[in-house]
Amino acid sequence: VPLMTVRYGLYTLATESRLGLDELRGQRVGVLRGSPLLGNLRAAQFSRIHEAKDYRDLLRLLRDGTLDAVYAGTPMLEAAMDAYGQARPLFVLQTTLGEGTLYMAASLGLDAAEAQRWVAAYRQLEEDGTVTRLRRRYIR
Repeated sequence: VPLMTVRYGLYTLATESRLGLDELRGQRVGVLRGSPLLGNLRAAQFSRIHEAKDYRDLLRLLRDGTLDAVYAGTPMLEAAMDAYGQARPLFVLQTTLGEGTLYMAASLGLDAAEAQRWVAAYRQLEEDGTVTRLRRRYIR
């Protein structure tokens, strides 16, 4: 089930000046280990790419100066800022680099009838406005 379109953004500390894509290419950029977003950075000719195990690590490395920027899905990284007590004003979205569709997915081993129940439940949440209310509340 397609849930939403996610923009991928490059974040720096808010104390940094505004940087364009060309300036960011020379920076130390962090991304989640094993993330398909790594390919986006390489395709855009980023060369100083560092992988971290999770969003908490990425934010810590950015805060302590080991990284100059973090590249991630904007709603995911911003949710991690909230979850790990990192005030959003400490960071700034410099620019976006690509986007993708976020899907609800399940194991191939999931029974087809169960999968259909999940899809039907999601469609019902869309129809009654719950999905819209949740997006407004959690995805700023």
